[in-house]
Amino acid sequence: MMWNEVMAIPALILCLWALRGIASILWESHEPPLRHLAWAAALLIVAILGRGVFWDLGGAVFGEGWRDFARQIGGIEINALFYVPVIVAVWHFGKVLQFLIPDDEQHKWPLWKVPFYPYGLCLYRLSVVRWSRRGGGK
Repeated sequence: MMWNEVMAIPALILCLWALRGIASILWESHEPPLRHLAWAAALLIVAILGRGVFWDLGGAVFGEGWRDFARQIGGIEINALFYVPVIVAVWHFGKVLQFLIPDDEQHKWPLWKVPFYPYGLCLYRLSVVRWSRRGGGK
């Protein structure tokens, strides 16, 4: 067994452990920010589990024939499937960020802009604000 296969086993067990804890949040009724955060974490864990099972444990369990099988069904391009839950998870993280913006300002901050709250996209203005908070060069 190679090191990545050895390390995959406890990592995947811990992912399942964390996913079980997150599932209880998803099953129960919670406020939207917590639900979005739970979905984001769960989807990232699903992506990690899927990729780990496919690439690491698949090779360990089925041997060298697994690598040939993986090449036949798309090879490295199969990783595109594992990025789908990552993309959806990032959307959920964006929704969490939207909930952190005060209610009276949320309408000004669509999802694509929320990581830049409260300064917007202007890097110059952001750097001036941070510079002035540090004492303005004193």
